[in-house]
Amino acid sequence: MEFIPRVGSWAQAELWTLRLDEFDAPGWWDDELAESTQRKLEALIRQHIVADGRDELSGGWWVIGGNAKIERVCGNAKVERVCDHAKVATVSGSATIEKVCGSAKIDRVRGNAKIVRVCGNAEIGRVCGNVEIGLVCSNAKIGLVYGDAKIGPVYGDAKIGWVFDCAKIEQVFDNTKIERVFGNAKIRLVFGDAKIERVEGNVKIERVCSDAKIEQVYDNAKIGWVFDDAKLERVCSDAKIEQVYDNAEIARVRGEAKIVKDCR
Repeated sequence: MEFIPRVGSWAQAELWTLRLDEFDAPGWWDDELAESTQRKLEALIRQHIVADGRDELSGGWWVIGGNAKIERVCGNAKVERVCDHAKVATVSGSATIEKVCGSAKIDRVRGNAKIVRVCGNAEIGRVCGNVEIGLVCSNAKIGLVYGDAKIGPVYGDAKIGWVFDCAKIEQVFDNTKIERVFGNAKIRLVFGDAKIERVEGNVKIERVCSDAKIEQVYDNAKIGWVFDDAKLERVCSDAKIEQVYDNAEIARVRGEAKIVKDCR
């Protein structure tokens, strides 16, 4: 037996559906028992749905939805969804959020908190500390990523403002846009139609390919391989590009910046 929500109805217990795991229902399972079980499970789920204002959720299992306003999600709290128009001020401690979606907003995520997926039109203001985010996609937005924060793939039409300190991003692709990457931040792979406006400081990017574009590369920033139809518009200061292949374009190289190996 399983009790699962319909798509988009995590915060509405009355829209959850009761299903039997078996193809043929046993003889003792009748309509009366099914209705009774449905009501009991709805009541149980309602105890874990938050759609109002709370100061703190510090443990347990939750769904945050509707127009909920939560000041703190912390401790060992486990949140299956932050959805609809819910707002959370701070996520910290060892809290875990499975998915942030809809038009939900989180101001700050810090500590050792984890978020598996950020999608839809969700917005997060700041991600810092040792936070881990599995993936960011759709039209999701993140303002600042810093500290030792780690983010997996970022794709779709996602947008990130600044990435700095020792923050790491695994992959950036599709139509993702990042405004500025600086400090000791690292990005492993930039591809698709992804765009980064400015890279500076001691940033390291391993590969830039497909039709990806970086507008400015400054300071001691290092980029490993640039290939396919990728484009770097300006490379200045002491920035270094290790290898350039295929139809990749480096429009302007200024100052002490250099391309170590040009194989075009």
